[in-house]
Amino acid sequence: QNLHVDVVGWLSERYAVTTARDAGLATTTDLALMRYAEQRQLVVVTHDTDLGELALASASGVSGVVLLRPAHRGAEFSIAQLEVLLEADLPDDHPFLVVLNRSGDSLSLRFRRLS
Repeated sequence: QNLHVDVVGWLSERYAVTTARDAGLATTTDLALMRYAEQRQLVVVTHDTDLGELALASASGVSGVVLLRPAHRGAEFSIAQLEVLLEADLPDDHPFLVVLNRSGDSLSLRFRRLS
């Protein structure tokens, strides 16, 4: 949700991607978006901290949420974060929340299993 078109393109080269807009959910609530993802066992990639908080609070059945911080710094910025995520040796636990936070040249990656 709310990703630059170039980031969506980059992800689409690697995964089957459904955008909120493609699903007719561009103007829906965060809860409706999470329910959609849960029903289809999708991972949500977003800049929206509300979705990360919702995943933590509700322990929803969504497969995962990847939160890219800070938001809206350009496609190259987000793609670089996603490349780090793909190279990371993370557990294959679902559901999960991953927060990638970049500050200057430093990138932190936090993984949390949701249940």
